[in-house]
Amino acid sequence: MKSKKTDNTYALSAVGYAESDTPEIKFNRTDDWVEWGENNDYYTYIDTLYIGSAINHSLITSINQRIYGKGLTSLNFAPIDMVRFNKILAPEEVFRFVGDYKRQGNAALQVITNGAGKILEVKHLPIETVRPNKANELGVIEKYWFSNNWSDLRSEENKPKAYPSYVVGQKKKGTFIYSLKNYVPNNPYFGVPDYLGSTKWIEMDIELANYHLSNIQSGFSASTIVQFNNGVPSQREMMQIEKGFQNKLTGTNGNKIVFIYNENGSTPATITQAPIPEADKQYESISAQVQQNVLIGHKITSPMLVGIKSDTGLGNNADEIRTANELLQNVTITPYQETIEKFLQPLAIDMGLHVRLSFKELEPVAAPNVQLKKVKLSIDESYVLPDDIQALMVSNLDENGDDEAELTEQGFELIQETEVEGNDGLEVDASLNLVSPWGVAPNKGSKYDVKAKDGSGTWLVRYQYDVAKKYASKGEIIETSRHFCKEQIDRANNGNRVYRREVLENLSNPEFGSYDIFTYKGSYNCRHVWKRKLYFKTEGEKGYNAVGNVPYVVARVNDKRATTPNTPVGS
Repeated sequence: MKSKKTDNTYALSAVGYAESDTPEIKFNRTDDWVEWGENNDYYTYIDTLYIGSAINHSLITSINQRIYGKGLTSLNFAPIDMVRFNKILAPEEVFRFVGDYKRQGNAALQVITNGAGKILEVKHLPIETVRPNKANELGVIEKYWFSNNWSDLRSEENKPKAYPSYVVGQKKKGTFIYSLKNYVPNNPYFGVPDYLGSTKWIEMDIELANYHLSNIQSGFSASTIVQFNNGVPSQREMMQIEKGFQNKLTGTNGNKIVFIYNENGSTPATITQAPIPEADKQYESISAQVQQNVLIGHKITSPMLVGIKSDTGLGNNADEIRTANELLQNVTITPYQETIEKFLQPLAIDMGLHVRLSFKELEPVAAPNVQLKKVKLSIDESYVLPDDIQALMVSNLDENGDDEAELTEQGFELIQETEVEGNDGLEVDASLNLVSPWGVAPNKGSKYDVKAKDGSGTWLVRYQYDVAKKYASKGEIIETSRHFCKEQIDRANNGNRVYRREVLENLSNPEFGSYDIFTYKGSYNCRHVWKRKLYFKTEGEKGYNAVGNVPYVVARVNDKRATTPNTPVGS
């Protein structure tokens, strides 16, 4: 800012003022890419806000982790397909993609396909390296441009290269760019960060830090006035004088000095400090406003949920923290997760994988420490597990179950399934050799998985949830069905989920103690049962057709019942 006055001639110059540019879309003159910001550097500006502001950096980092959670999983329990998905699109690539989308409002992936159009590899592309092509007459962006450094396009290695947009289901060979952006009215090319309204406050946070650092380094404050009384110099002389002061008397950012020139030659130059009244209180107030407005921009309900200490009292009130966490999850985190899940799901389909992608959420607030001792129930008792405990047990089973499709793929054939009421007394001859553990938890075998004595193959025992046959006419789930039963029926129907005997006999977790889910299922008077399922994998020529080949001899169930089917189910 500069001004001049003819009466008692003086000139005023304030050094170090800057204001950020508003993002604008510009079309390159020679090629068809679209630029973002006046100098094609808006991504750089946003990254500067991320790096330079402590509170903005903390918020974005914390929210990124909340969005990503424990990574992508599959809702339909397809562990083999999920392993394949993670090989094509690695979890760390998804994490970086999430980071770009939150920080910039835009994110991109590189998709590589083979001659048949099948996806071979998917990689994260740093969004600052990507620019869209000008849209066609239908508003479709047909390709994107990539450069390692858009600020130095003269270098041959940074020359932009065009790649076609990835089209879901297209089945073409090549390298493509698959892009996601936040919706912005009248802007088909770029999204903007969801905290756009607080960018000025983030700049203030950076400038406050620079200001205090400058004061410490130089001893000069921004309210210093230098007055020259020997005439008004030329514009060039002013610049030389001011530059000399800045180089010698200020730090790199401490250049907020006011210079005054007048015609009174009888008075020497003076340097005056203009202290700000109650500066400490003013800075404290500004800092508090900055933090509050940046939090609002990121839609943070409680600072403590993202690692920022506050004096709200929530630290001593678990219920309030839990409520704030639920609000943050529903208002801020879940919309991000759902958007990214919907964006990535078509890729999984094009990979030929049967997964329903979903982020596994973090739970920053600990669940109540419920102690539930193992309960022995009799027929006249009506004990029912609380819903929150049922939910915890469902989660425990999710981590310790197998996918029946995986066993089938490994060569196991379902031989028999038997409805089990209570403890069926299943036993295995101790002389039989145990097999290596199978399933999604390879470090957890079962004492019921054994090699056949005659060397014909391997036997496995698993259990699956089902409605008892005597209640089947009313449906698997009724109005009064409990949470545990609903979840397990869904997993049996949609995920072919089966479990080892040991898991069910003594389901345990330090959060809820121990409960015999094998005997009591969904609690007293449950309509459901566990089906015992026997699998066999042939390793010789005999197979399982010989009578007595089934090694499971039970105490209360005779050998005839254990071996009756002796042929594949459904035959």
